Amino acid sequence: MFSNYIQIPPPSTTSLNNIVGNINIGAGKNIAVTTSGSDIIIDLVNVSNKSFVDFVSGSDSNTGTSTSPWKTLQHAYNSISPTINTPHIIFICGGNNDSDTSLITGKPNVTLFAEEPTIQVNALTISGGTTNDVVNFFGITFTGIVTWIRNDATAIELNCYNTQFFDLLDFEQNGSGAASSFLYCQDCTLGGGLTVQAGQATLNGTTVYGALDYKDSGAAYFLLNGGDLYTTAISLNGGISAYLYGNMPDSGYSITGTTTSSGTPLINADSSSLPPTLSGAYTLNLVSLASHTSYTPITPGNWASTAPSTVQQGLDRLAAVLKILNLGNPIP
Repeated sequence: MFSNYIQIPPPSTTSLNNIVGNINIGAGKNIAVTTSGSDIIIDLVNVSNKSFVDFVSGSDSNTGTSTSPWKTLQHAYNSISPTINTPHIIFICGGNNDSDTSLITGKPNVTLFAEEPTIQVNALTISGGTTNDVVNFFGITFTGIVTWIRNDATAIELNCYNTQFFDLLDFEQNGSGAASSFLYCQDCTLGGGLTVQAGQATLNGTTVYGALDYKDSGAAYFLLNGGDLYTTAISLNGGISAYLYGNMPDSGYSITGTTTSSGTPLINADSSSLPPTLSGAYTLNLVSLASHTSYTPITPGNWASTAPSTVQQGLDRLAAVLKILNLGNPIP
């Protein structure tokens, strides 16, 4: 069953009534921001660029609406033409994706949104796109490798929320656009490791298993805030600045730094967050975790790992969600 809305955590100590309002999306239409119980509801009924997939009762002969959903994600991708100015949302229900039996070829500027907590999608490769492109995942479980690799001068951005990866997540901008590319994972599980080449990567409350290879991206920024690392070997290459805060309990957690033409890795960490093994080339800067716990929202990468506790924090988080969905800005 499709809902046409997105729910996000509310502020924990303030009135939800201060969060409600409308978001102007042009053409005389608004998105209503309301509340239901303890949830903030972003109503997407007026968003025209959306499709629906039901892995159980859908059919690729249907029209892709909420009452006539498609069956396969591949057919949904083949049927849409998203751009950075006209992004598309695909709502998914129906449990396991057994219909897409081979590698799915996806497109940028698409948000995949799971309507149920059991949505599983097979291996996915994002291809195409020629501009500064964005991809968003909400609540999806990927059972195969997820790949998005580009080699050009544009910025690409991948945002993952409550998303599970059973296999490798490979996100790379191998061209000159690497410096302005961005990866964000909030409350995710990276079960098969991570390969990344981007100017900024933030893992917030995210658990990682396997190798984490941060390729040389120049003066990149890497934030690891909370979450757990299990037998995770982190490779930091080039002039990256890494910030490590939170719970990294596994004895197999290690970091190896490598100097390249763009510099030597700088590791900024609270002493409790350091791995048992540090090797290779690196500069270590021990800093207090307490100095990095204040809530200073600027981009989604600066979100606090816990629910917001003030109206302003709630609005900032809501604005960040809308920003990555390219749906517009809240009306004051």
